Amino acid sequence: MQITQQSFSQSPNQAWQYSQKEPVVIGDDDEKRVLISYAFYQKLLAQYQQTHKTNAERLGMSLEDLALAGDVEFDRVHDLPKEIDL
Repeated sequence: MQITQQSFSQSPNQAWQYSQKEPVVIGDDDEKRVLISYAFYQKLLAQYQQTHKTNAERLGMSLEDLALAGDVEFDRVHDLPKEIDL
C-alpha cells in the first residue's frame, strides 16, 4: 500500500493499522519511507541473519575453533604488477 505524506500526517493511526497487514509506503517519488509492523520486521531480520553469515560461520568454525586459531597474520605482498595482460 502507498499513501502520500499528507495522508499520513492527517491519519497516522490509520497508516499504522494498515501496516499491521502489509508494509505501507509513505511519500512521493523524491522521498519515501516504509512503515512496517514489528512482526514483519522480525521476519525480515530472521531472513537477513540466515543469509548473512560471518566468514567463520561460512567455514563452519565455532567460537572455540576461533579461540584456538588465535590471530592469523599474512605476509605482505610487494611489487605487484601495475598492469595486467589479458
